[in-house]
Amino acid sequence: MSHPPAESRCQHKDAANRQCRMPRISKFISLCPTHARQALRPLEASRDLSQELLGPISDFRTAAAINHALGRIFVLLAANRISSNQAAVLTYVCQLMLQSLKRVKLELIDVTDDKWRDAELFRVIKSLPQLSPELGATKA
Repeated sequence: MSHPPAESRCQHKDAANRQCRMPRISKFISLCPTHARQALRPLEASRDLSQELLGPISDFRTAAAINHALGRIFVLLAANRISSNQAAVLTYVCQLMLQSLKRVKLELIDVTDDKWRDAELFRVIKSLPQLSPELGATKA
């Protein structure tokens, strides 16, 4: 099996200082596709998507807030902005929050009066983004 000339090979070296034998992506990039992806992983992992994921939501006391977060997870996954593993973990956490929501509401009913509960409900509804008619896009 013939390998590309040394000058056109990937510049990645393993722990034993052996050079990768795969061809480089281009003459301007010194790595093969596999090692280029590996080099980008730490950069992708460091992106903070929390603001994009949560938007205006400050807490998860309503099913609507959790549903909004699930929708954002779907959008980020479809756009390849998060991995399927990250999406699976986030949706599992949302599932747990939905399961505990009934207990949280019962606690709120036990310790609060009607005036506070109405104010809290209004605050949560006001914090949710408004949907525009075109394909469910949100207005800022």
